[in-house]
Amino acid sequence: GVFSAFTSPEVAETRKEKLRVRKELLLQDLDTLDLQLENAKLELQTRQEAFESVHEVYQEELDEWSCRLEGATKKWLGVCHQKQLMQRTPLHTYVSPLRRASCPNYIVTMESQVCQSVH
Repeated sequence: GVFSAFTSPEVAETRKEKLRVRKELLLQDLDTLDLQLENAKLELQTRQEAFESVHEVYQEELDEWSCRLEGATKKWLGVCHQKQLMQRTPLHTYVSPLRRASCPNYIVTMESQVCQSVH
């Protein structure tokens, strides 16, 4: 009796209907997720473009400061050299670590350190 109830056409039909509805809902979920994925991709692209343009501006500014800093450092090292505070050390060993600086105050703070590191 119990077994035949499971296999009766009515039960089978009801099951099929439930599965059909479930499948329909899953397909709708899939569509929603597809849409969300597309939106996320677009937002990512927009943010990436914004980041790149900002990054470009900062990079230009950083390069400008690096050049100023290098100029100031060379000038300062020249003075330091004339005062014979330095040993014979190639200029680039002092200039290159400073290139990363993006702040003008860095020039001031680094000068004493460079001079000390020479002795």
